[in-house]
Amino acid sequence: MAKNELKFLKGDLIKLADKGMFDILIFGLDCYSIFLTGISKEIKQRWPETKAIDQRTKKGDVHKLGSYSIASVKTKSGSTLLILNMYTQYKPGKDFKLLHLEQCLLRLQEMMKANVSI
Repeated sequence: MAKNELKFLKGDLIKLADKGMFDILIFGLDCYSIFLTGISKEIKQRWPETKAIDQRTKKGDVHKLGSYSIASVKTKSGSTLLILNMYTQYKPGKDFKLLHLEQCLLRLQEMMKANVSI
């Protein structure tokens, strides 16, 4: 995909990622990093590196809200995929706050503006 190109895709995100359809996959995660349900469970099963990177952070740390961790993984197509665990809620399945998502995205935007490699 061309740099700074935005595409809207329908389908299974895991399968699309494995086909190399995009370079970055971003999803919301709680500060306890349980990875038990939904897309987080699927991501953990397909790319265990994502959980391993997350385990470097302190479990249950409220200060993770509004930040993210990054895992670089290989897809089945051989491309590199960056997976961002965005800490958008404190507890599993509860407490999602749009403010925390906004903070994550603003941090990502600042990093991209500075042309810092994520």
